[in-house]
Amino acid sequence: MKEKTARVDTGNSGEPLHEFWNKGGFVLCTAGYADVSINEQRYRLTRGSVFVVTPLVQVYDFRPSPDFGKISFVRELKDFYPIFRLISDTGIPLKVKEKPCWRISEAEIGYVIAQYDRIAEKMSEAEAAESSDCR
Repeated sequence: MKEKTARVDTGNSGEPLHEFWNKGGFVLCTAGYADVSINEQRYRLTRGSVFVVTPLVQVYDFRPSPDFGKISFVRELKDFYPIFRLISDTGIPLKVKEKPCWRISEAEIGYVIAQYDRIAEKMSEAEAAESSDCR
């Protein structure tokens, strides 16, 4: 699982993008750019831009450049319930709603990509082991 290329609906309908609806996680821009509306504010995501996906964040009108690349850790909400329980009584959820986009450094981008590749490798190994067990 190398850097992913965007394959999302452009969301021109005015409805939230279903890829992010009732999900949790984050999306890191690794190449190119994307213009996006998040919580009724316009953002231009460039390399190192991260946006957090929670039920408090509504993503609309996603317009990636032809060379846009991303790493996306977006999953069903149930996968994040343990984390949500830990932070529910802090100010973090409200801060994410107010500021859903962040910037990270090149070193941090490298770290995220390395961890993403490591997870992908472990998942491939697990899938291979599982398929060999089924034979």
